[in-house]
Amino acid sequence: MEIQADKVENIGEILLSEFQTVEKLRQPFEDLWLKDLRQYKGQYDPEVLANIGTNRSTVNIRQTKIKVDSISSKCLDLLFPATGEANWDIGTTPIPKLAPHIEQKLRQDLVARIPDADEEDFNAVLKEHAKITSEKMRKEIKDQLVEKPGRISYRETAKRVIRSGLKYGTGILKGPLVTVEERKSWGLGEDQETGQKKWMMERVEGEITPFYEFVQIWDFYPDMSVADLKNCSFVWQAHIKDQADLLELAMRKDFKGDKIRQYIKENPKGSAVAKNHEQQLRMMSEDASQSPQLEGKFRVMERWGFLTGVQLKDAGISINPENEIEVFYSNIWILDNVVIKAVLAPVKGAEMPYHLFYFDKDETCIFGDSLPTIIRDPVKAYNAATRGMLDHAAITAGPQISYNASALRAGTDIEIYPFKLWPFEDTDDMDKAFKVWDLSNHMSEYVALTQFFRDVIDELSTPRFMQGQGDVGGAGDTAHGLSMLMGAANVNLKEIIKTYDDGITQPFISGMYHWNMQFNKKEEIKGDFDVVALGSSSLIAKELYADKLMNAAKVTDSPRFQPKIKDDMLLKEVFKALELNADLIRTEEEQAEWDKKQMIMQAEANITVLMAEAEKRGLDPGMMIQNLMAQSVAQMNAAQGQEVVA
Repeated sequence: MEIQADKVENIGEILLSEFQTVEKLRQPFEDLWLKDLRQYKGQYDPEVLANIGTNRSTVNIRQTKIKVDSISSKCLDLLFPATGEANWDIGTTPIPKLAPHIEQKLRQDLVARIPDADEEDFNAVLKEHAKITSEKMRKEIKDQLVEKPGRISYRETAKRVIRSGLKYGTGILKGPLVTVEERKSWGLGEDQETGQKKWMMERVEGEITPFYEFVQIWDFYPDMSVADLKNCSFVWQAHIKDQADLLELAMRKDFKGDKIRQYIKENPKGSAVAKNHEQQLRMMSEDASQSPQLEGKFRVMERWGFLTGVQLKDAGISINPENEIEVFYSNIWILDNVVIKAVLAPVKGAEMPYHLFYFDKDETCIFGDSLPTIIRDPVKAYNAATRGMLDHAAITAGPQISYNASALRAGTDIEIYPFKLWPFEDTDDMDKAFKVWDLSNHMSEYVALTQFFRDVIDELSTPRFMQGQGDVGGAGDTAHGLSMLMGAANVNLKEIIKTYDDGITQPFISGMYHWNMQFNKKEEIKGDFDVVALGSSSLIAKELYADKLMNAAKVTDSPRFQPKIKDDMLLKEVFKALELNADLIRTEEEQAEWDKKQMIMQAEANITVLMAEAEKRGLDPGMMIQNLMAQSVAQMNAAQGQEVVA
């Protein structure tokens, strides 16, 4: 669609008003996220600090950070194993569909090979071709998700999404969208001032690639009237840009460069104003004295959502008159009330580019409950008990002392230190000067209290033994007991992984599939496929399977079972489950060579012992070895004879 230059300001005012409304509705959640972040960083809310008072401990043990980091790390290991195995797959549909010319070519080749081939034979060929094609599509998408210059990998993006979901309740992944890879190169060009040829830096457009990114929750403004992303009429995203960034956008074909340049001229010092949450975030940083650095910056707002044909026409998109009453999913960018971009959603089948991961979905709104929110009360109680314990320890560490000022000589320093001389007016005053009390110590009660709240935190989040901490008692003394504990802990993790699969993996990889079907020029990868998320099923099951294999290996150490077990197969399964390199296992040839060396070494050791024994007894070593060899041959012949008789 081409962008027109008329009637842009009217729709810009409408969209700006819509954003300002949703911004006010999101304000209560910003306050909650600020509490979550302070709790994660080990900082008290201002009202808590005010209640603590002076001369009291302000220690804050970061239990929340420990929990967030450990769960995040565990989820990442399950979703992205060290072996590089993908947590998703692409397979053929029950009845795959290919492009008509491909199906025709397959049918012709089949008839050429088997003249009397029927429809069942053709369906088998079709499924086999679709299977090969889906594997090529899987490899193509996997290659698109690895790290490349100027783009972080999908794994690193997922890591940020998961951490945001744990810290704030909601993690946001955006994509796939369409971007063009650009590279800079040197070439001969004409200087506009002198007209002479000289080497100049040029931009060279590369191929179209899928674009995806992690979106910070502070920049995400969804439709607050619904509780599910799929029901959102619109979603806003904020971008902070400097002048150079805006000029970069002005050079792109899908942006209105003239509008952007005109806006910069009217606002040479920028127009972005710090919002409340941005000021609060700055205060949490180490350099809290400075205000958010927004001088010279611009706040660009990006909107994805439905608009009528009339509204899109006002935004600058060419719409047929008969379609003006229809609703279209579109992408609009504005600077204040100025529309600088207006296009229809580019990826068919994946119009909504945002995908959400929830730690704990709140059914009443579009945002989820965070881990800090869930454990906030026990964490506050735990830190209050810890502060009380430290304050009590300080008070009871030594005696409480009172003194009689009139008994001391005027001007006497009352500070206590070793070998101090105290001046008194007379000897009677020495017995009246001081009195000492020892206060009761209740440290054991405080320790029990902190342990209680720590256990509550564990119950609401992740057991400490999953973090390599804590005592699991008798349950961890046996492999079976520890396996049961790990299985119980994995129930919660499995639910988290399932939530990630449903909210991120399935829709995002499906979007990548649609993107490649629409924009990829490789026809050999295209077909009718289904996307399957594997994280919550096979990856966690694999970890439990590894535990079972290790237990099986221990059982097979018994001489009763050794003859019945295929050791090579068991060893390969153990290595596979533990994600170890199978090349560490010797091949049959390498094992035969190793056995041969062991036999030679053992024979040499036996000969050395025999020779030493022969010399000790005064016998001829050669004759002794010859006799032993003769006995061995006789025993072997006797054994072979018995086998023949049998």
